[in-house]
Amino acid sequence: MLVQCLAEVGGGLAIVADPYRVPTDNPNWVGDPSGRVAMVSRHIAGAPPMIPISAGEGFVMVEYGPIDVLGCYLPPSLDRGEFEAALDSMERDILSRSPRPVVVGGTSMPTLWLGAPLAPTPGAAWPRTLRRGSA
Repeated sequence: MLVQCLAEVGGGLAIVADPYRVPTDNPNWVGDPSGRVAMVSRHIAGAPPMIPISAGEGFVMVEYGPIDVLGCYLPPSLDRGEFEAALDSMERDILSRSPRPVVVGGTSMPTLWLGAPLAPTPGAAWPRTLRRGSA
């Protein structure tokens, strides 16, 4: 059904947060080791191939033509240490691909960004890579 939705809107790549399952025998799908996030591509004439680059707990990164795409899903059940470890892994992978442009999409613990007790200090966690201008 997802591939059909991509076809209807003319899309070629989708990020799937918390997928029911990730087909391991289908080259159009790639997922992270924890099964929290996946990407699916639709092969159409003229579209670039989806080439898996890296994956870690809660994220997967692919090369898609001239850009890299990182999809993530970091659920609210993660504690601050797990959350920051995932961000550190994503940051390393993003920086390792420099100077290629990287599009980041997905879902990450919104409670950390909305003033909950675990809210990061200014300049910490996810936005740090983007603020440096390195990604």
